[in-house]
Amino acid sequence: RTLEQRYAIKFCVKLQKTAKETFDLLTQAFKNDCLSYSQVKKW
Repeated sequence: RTLEQRYAIKFCVKLQKTAKETFDLLTQAFKNDCLSYSQVKKW
């Protein structure tokens, strides 16, 4: 799952989404199996 989330983060970066927007989308998609906000922000 982590690899899938990293690809999703890279995609959101290309769309110029903020870390908060990206985290919210990941939370919707992956529910409880989501990376933490600090990990998303680091990417």
